[in-house]
Amino acid sequence: MKIKGKMYISILLMTLFFLSVFLLVQMYVTKADYASSVMAPPENVVRDLPTKVIALNSKTLPPSEATLVGIGDILIHGIVYKDVKAGESYNFKPLLANVKPYINSADISFANQETMIGGKEIGLSTYLPLIVQQKSGMR
Repeated sequence: MKIKGKMYISILLMTLFFLSVFLLVQMYVTKADYASSVMAPPENVVRDLPTKVIALNSKTLPPSEATLVGIGDILIHGIVYKDVKAGESYNFKPLLANVKPYINSADISFANQETMIGGKEIGLSTYLPLIVQQKSGMR
């Protein structure tokens, strides 16, 4: 039994060794091919481009300011749909009620909504893919 066990372990170790070597060689070759295709200079490139001197505008504009507000990761899961269900529709406004003053105080506000905006035509879904009501999209 000891000889069979040693033989199986030896075969397993040799297989792992050769597999590792094969994968390393594949990775090296693939990386070299990728680098050569990315690093190769493009053909038919005009190297001597004409330059044009542009006179600087001597007028200076008065300084201006703008405030930005960003909201990240608006992600609507099934439990959120239950919380905002209002009859046959959905009301997402209460979810942003606490941050509404901050959003309204900015000159520019934006949100990262990590869902597709759909509706009755496409249907709604939760995790994954996330397709949400058109009312949840900020316009």
